[in-house]
Amino acid sequence: MTAKEAVFKGHLAVSLPTLLIFVGVAICLYYLSDNALIHKLLFMPGAFVVAPPAAWLYWKYALPRWLVWALTNVEDHSELKFYAVNRGLVSSESSFHTGNFKERKLLEKLNQEYLIRQQQKVFKDDLSVPEIDEIGYSRSALITYMVIMLIFFVLGIYLLTTLQNWIFGLMIMVYGGYVGFKCFRKLISGDIPLKIGNHGIEIKGKTYRWGQIHHEKPSVEGSGRNRSNFLVFSNGSEMVKFKIDDLDLTPASLRNILIFYRARYNHTKANRKLKDASL
Repeated sequence: MTAKEAVFKGHLAVSLPTLLIFVGVAICLYYLSDNALIHKLLFMPGAFVVAPPAAWLYWKYALPRWLVWALTNVEDHSELKFYAVNRGLVSSESSFHTGNFKERKLLEKLNQEYLIRQQQKVFKDDLSVPEIDEIGYSRSALITYMVIMLIFFVLGIYLLTTLQNWIFGLMIMVYGGYVGFKCFRKLISGDIPLKIGNHGIEIKGKTYRWGQIHHEKPSVEGSGRNRSNFLVFSNGSEMVKFKIDDLDLTPASLRNILIFYRARYNHTKANRKLKDASL
């Protein structure tokens, strides 16, 4: 089973029932208040006091069982964790260590077995993949931002000239013009803000070597309209975070790029050690 299929089933088994329980309890309380079985003034407090704990109890019960099932049936645990976080099933990868004592021990065992399988894998290089993957800005994303900012700019002019709303109109004009100009500069610059290759990761001219960085991965923060995607990794004691929303790649493709070049580096490093030992 693929990670995407497992996460979809997780939403059906965990997220959907949790939502239905929350809404169902609220509807039941409304029915009781509407039929004078409880005081109407108790409906809102009751909905907030009873519905969230009821939904949380089911989520707390169902999530560890889904985790055990998913880790047992999906080969690539790293991909499973990525899609579970990216698609909002869990808030972070730390959720993969939740549950009671017995469930946590089982999850730990499944993770250890996965690590052993990963260590036994043999890396197969793809010579068609270049030494460096250059990732530029997404033209479609930048053009979309520019159109939106142009609308803001025109709206600001309308507020200034027609409605005589000087403060608000000027604020919208300045914001739309500034952000739109920044997007235009990125569009015509031809800059390559992110490079990932055999030797490491380069962000806006600053290079981080594979031997110095750890735990590189795409990460998502926020939700809804405030949702943003980042490339994160640790460089010694420094935590590096780089926003990738306006780049020409998705979090899933970034993950695959990171995995490949990290594996290529480890493979080259291991071969170099074997060669040095034989001399």
